Amino acid sequence: MTIESHYLMPQPPLSAVAIQSGVDRYLYTLSCYMPLEYTPLEDATYDNVTSPPLVLPANESVSPAPVAGDAKRSRIPLPFCVSLTLSYVKHTYTLAKSLRTLDRKDALIHVNHVGCEFETIAARLAGFQKIVTTVHNLPGYDSAGMYWLRRWIERLSFACADRHICVSQATFDAWHERVGLKSEVVDIVYNGMSVPDYSGFDRSEYRRELILNCENKLWIGMCARLHPMKGHSVLLGAFAQLLQLCPQDALVLVIAGSGPLDAALKQLAEQLGIAQQVHFLGHRTDAIEFASAIDINVLPSVHSETLGYSLIEAMFAGRPSVVSDIGGMKELVTASQSGCVVPAGDVSALAQAFANYVQNSESMLADGASAQRYAMEHLTAEKMAEATLEVYSKLH
Repeated sequence: MTIESHYLMPQPPLSAVAIQSGVDRYLYTLSCYMPLEYTPLEDATYDNVTSPPLVLPANESVSPAPVAGDAKRSRIPLPFCVSLTLSYVKHTYTLAKSLRTLDRKDALIHVNHVGCEFETIAARLAGFQKIVTTVHNLPGYDSAGMYWLRRWIERLSFACADRHICVSQATFDAWHERVGLKSEVVDIVYNGMSVPDYSGFDRSEYRRELILNCENKLWIGMCARLHPMKGHSVLLGAFAQLLQLCPQDALVLVIAGSGPLDAALKQLAEQLGIAQQVHFLGHRTDAIEFASAIDINVLPSVHSETLGYSLIEAMFAGRPSVVSDIGGMKELVTASQSGCVVPAGDVSALAQAFANYVQNSESMLADGASAQRYAMEHLTAEKMAEATLEVYSKLH
């Protein structure tokens, strides 16, 4: 396969310590393991252009999601519609103009963050004939997400790319329903990561340093930003129920991450009477070590989840996971037989899943071992890079 020029947009983080999100982790990992040389498109390459905001005016509402053939549109003031449209036109033109300065002969551009965005539209306008996207997000169903202009741009954005990499089957299914994305131009490539090296890791010492006097307890852990979509409040409610079923002095809930819900979640833990058993660690840069330190991994997301890296990290660490049936998490847990899938938002089901593991340590260890075997076989960075290269080859 010959690719004269290979561009990756946006620029991957320059080092592991600069990773701020799952998309950052994906871009950094891909850049490290991709067997092709690529040119990162830095911010300056496209004049610091960022996606224009789709924030609706205060006190304005949007009509329900339109169905096929429905001509209804949201009740948005005309001046706002015009302003937003002009903003997208300006941003798209600016980026397209910048991209035209690049070598586009037989070039391939790999765009990320696909959804209601203008990068693929700009790349097509700039003359790129080979456009690949990785779809990291699910459609939004809030007021902004259902705004007619956003939905129109989503369709155009997907239509301007030649092939799409979806990070889970659920991601494809959601966009197939939303914009009619066709399976023949889609490849499912799960996120991958480099195999962690735990040879010099002292788990017991790490646990002692992280939380005093808890190293011998069973740790239920979650590593995610403190955002409503992640389901932390569901987790706290489930943990409170779990403590009614199992000895309180044998369990702790360890939450790594920061975000806008920090104060509210701590207050909820107090209200539930579980504050002494819940440890909020704040933002962490040692996710690999954290994944090995816990005994049970949990991701109770309630919406918008595609495929979090914290699940994959836990699998490589040999830890079973309890996840909600949102996005691609259930696909990996089911395929690897390495955990439990519960209905999103179901506090009782989540508590019972925890209790099953707490009361059956052999099952917990066996599922953790299954998770690790599956990750080593299917979820390595090399596997992800190879699969991505295969996608590229379909454009030649």
